[in-house]
Amino acid sequence: MTDTGEPFCVPAFAVNVVDATGAGDAFAAGLVAGVWLGYPLEQTARLANAVGALCVTGVGATGNVCSLPETLAFIESAKTR
Repeated sequence: MTDTGEPFCVPAFAVNVVDATGAGDAFAAGLVAGVWLGYPLEQTARLANAVGALCVTGVGATGNVCSLPETLAFIESAKTR
């Protein structure tokens, strides 16, 4: 739910999965980062999805964990499902 009580859905990012190791931890890290940055819930969820999506495109738990600016650029340019 948004701050106004409206439900929302954050679509998945369309990525080529290489290794799913660490996807959940990466999602959780993105969620914590969004809360820490003071993002609204919908933006926080989108950041968490992006961090998880980027993680699975590399090998291992930190194979493609990117910086915040890189992740935000990915969000702006990536296709969703």
